[in-house]
Amino acid sequence: MKEFKRVIVLVLALGLLWSMSYSQSKVTGALEGTVVDDEESALPGVEIKLSSPDMMGGSRSRVTDADGKFRFIGLLPGTYALEAGLQGFTPQRREDIRLFVGQTLIVDFVLQIGTLQEAITVTGTAPLIDV
Repeated sequence: MKEFKRVIVLVLALGLLWSMSYSQSKVTGALEGTVVDDEESALPGVEIKLSSPDMMGGSRSRVTDADGKFRFIGLLPGTYALEAGLQGFTPQRREDIRLFVGQTLIVDFVLQIGTLQEAITVTGTAPLIDV
């Protein structure tokens, strides 16, 4: 009889956890996308920052995987901004991304190779001449 009660408690607990995750998916949304370069090659290692004025705890960030993909899940409905940046490429920002309940938005980025800027400073002193 005790074994039966344990099984019932376990089944109820699992059912409760499943229903909580299911109900959360119905009140939240997701943002996902792919980052490529101007030759349409996937860019792994790109930092993606997600921000919103209504977001608690500040911004979130992810790094793209080997296929250049990223995903943010469990987002409350609202207006978001995404920024993609990788050294050697010009960063991009998308604003006013409106997310609704149960929606999964796809936001892709094409990063352009940035311009290389170097500054060379030459300093020296004139040699002393003995006359």
